[in-house]
Amino acid sequence: MNSMQALKHYLPPTVFSFLQQAGTVAAQANFSLYLIGGSIRDMLLERPFDWDIDLVTEESASELAQQLQAVMGGDLQTFPQYGTAKLRPFPGFSVDIATARTETYAHPGANPEVTFSTLAADLARRDFTINAMALDLGRQFGTLIDVFDGQGDLQRRQLVSLHAHKFMEDPVRSWRAVRLAHSLDFSLAPDTHTQIAKAMGTGLFDGFCSERIRQELNKILAKPIPGPYLQSLDSLGVLRSLHPELHLSPSLLTALERLPAYADEFPEVAQKEVAQWLLLITGLSEPQQQQELFLHLLPSRHQQRCWQQLQRLLPLSTDWQLANSQLDERLDGVPPEVLWTLLALTPDQTMELAIQHYWRVLRHRRSSISGTMIAAWVGAGPQVRSILKTLRQACLDETVNTPEEELALARQLVTLQSEYPPA
Repeated sequence: MNSMQALKHYLPPTVFSFLQQAGTVAAQANFSLYLIGGSIRDMLLERPFDWDIDLVTEESASELAQQLQAVMGGDLQTFPQYGTAKLRPFPGFSVDIATARTETYAHPGANPEVTFSTLAADLARRDFTINAMALDLGRQFGTLIDVFDGQGDLQRRQLVSLHAHKFMEDPVRSWRAVRLAHSLDFSLAPDTHTQIAKAMGTGLFDGFCSERIRQELNKILAKPIPGPYLQSLDSLGVLRSLHPELHLSPSLLTALERLPAYADEFPEVAQKEVAQWLLLITGLSEPQQQQELFLHLLPSRHQQRCWQQLQRLLPLSTDWQLANSQLDERLDGVPPEVLWTLLALTPDQTMELAIQHYWRVLRHRRSSISGTMIAAWVGAGPQVRSILKTLRQACLDETVNTPEEELALARQLVTLQSEYPPA
């Protein structure tokens, strides 16, 4: 299949038509225009289209984007100072357009200094050969530009770094290498493997937990089975950028492997990576180290709450022979991510049965007596909450089993709270 056929097969018809028209507009205005990066890789691998389109021009991206909008319409944002623009030609689809550039780094881990350049320089600055291909959308529409033999590495199913210094410039590339290799079922080329291990072995990136690294971590933790990704990161020393003492111990690996077994218990969990995130922090043995990593990860308010609850419950992991009301009091309001993490961390049958009993049964059990009824008898105030709590405990422990028994207990409790018993 030639590049034109591959592109037409890969893209939805509306997107293919847009790129054809964009290339015509660019050529008529004497602008170059190239499709670049991961889209070409995925096209050649015949992977599903993910609606992520990156375009590059050797001229001004902002000016070209304005030309495209004038002809094709849509919403446009331009960022001339950065040489980028975002065009939304129709609902549900957007393209990023950038001026070709090159990057230099003042020191390892520094933010890059960007200068506008040529397509050749733009391709050379990229991380891996399979991401350094371009497709001409202008006068030679469909011509593939593959200076670094990315096609060959796709066929060999290996990830090859473009330059030996790439991982010293930017530690995020080490994370991307592992994530991409596992996602594509590729291997790291031997030289690339050595380059990553050497860069991380310098210690320069220990604890170097930047926002982009946090984003890479979240992408990996969101995978259905992140364990193999984390094992590769650990073997290469890349996890050290989160914390220099973080390693994937056998117990942590076991917990990560156990986690999917309980996934069906907690369909309410929207962000399943939070449980993986909690497990990772427990991989550090010292509380001070755990707190350091916790702070480095810049947790959200929900993650903070989850971590606090997990810290509260972990010391209790061997004490789960509880009455229903005691179990409910211990677990009431605990986020499901924490219960999920506990089940993975502590393979204790008593605890497992207790958590499952609470989650499946106890949390749904309610008294038939409402707070409104109690307030009508004793007036609004803290006594209402106290009576309702006692009623719920009685229901949970099954000392009352029918609505009539609940009502009788409610009347008894109200009598103790008021000189005027309910009618």
